[in-house]
Amino acid sequence: MDDQDQWLALNIGNTHYYWARFQGQKLIKSWKQPYPITASFQQSYLPNSEHLAEFESLPWLWLASVVPQETEKWLNYSHLKLLNLSDVPLANCYPSLGIDRALGAWGAGVKYGWPILLIDGGTALTLTGVDAQRQFQGGVILPGLGLMTQSLATQTAALRNLNFDWQTLPPLWGNDTPSAIQSGIFWTVLGGLDLFIQDWLKTYPTSQIIFTGGDGEFLKSGLLKWQPQYLDLPCHLDPNVIFLGIAAIRQKNRY
Repeated sequence: MDDQDQWLALNIGNTHYYWARFQGQKLIKSWKQPYPITASFQQSYLPNSEHLAEFESLPWLWLASVVPQETEKWLNYSHLKLLNLSDVPLANCYPSLGIDRALGAWGAGVKYGWPILLIDGGTALTLTGVDAQRQFQGGVILPGLGLMTQSLATQTAALRNLNFDWQTLPPLWGNDTPSAIQSGIFWTVLGGLDLFIQDWLKTYPTSQIIFTGGDGEFLKSGLLKWQPQYLDLPCHLDPNVIFLGIAAIRQKNRY
């Protein structure tokens, strides 16, 4: 194959399909598609999508997924490479480590250098640490901002229809119930992030810190505002680290 061939990467997350189109190793564009996705999605969407109309034939699709029932919809696709944890060249991974976390960490390290601490603000908020020898050293998983909000809205009788604007930093002290909830969720999460980052930097002081995921920008901006010393650290925002990880593995496997 010519190195300028066009291909697709698809990361199936808990609530969205995340797509990227590549030309060789160059990321051309990325986009997302919310659930639900029909069983015939690949037959109807791929040939006709506004994003993919320039393809003359069905492209190769490199797929990573954390949702088995959605993965099954793609197993008959004729140009499929389904990625597993064993495809990611990180050492010391435990068997149930999510493929999205492993790919994101690999992509972050390939782009920014090692060691890395990847903070992914998605449906779940995860931290993934990898040392300079490309060895997984541990991580953290907790509910994401939206999931924390949803749990209060659905499990508390007096609270309904909470819909926060996570693009604006909330005041530390709320003056009504919704603002108090938003403050409690956000600033407690930031306090936890600070704890984990500071502990990681004790062992890996030259680490790169990378934020990704739907809430990644908001978490990064909040942390920098709350703790200005992070301005002196190599903190990056990159929504495409999983795709970069897929591209790096694809490139390695082709030669």
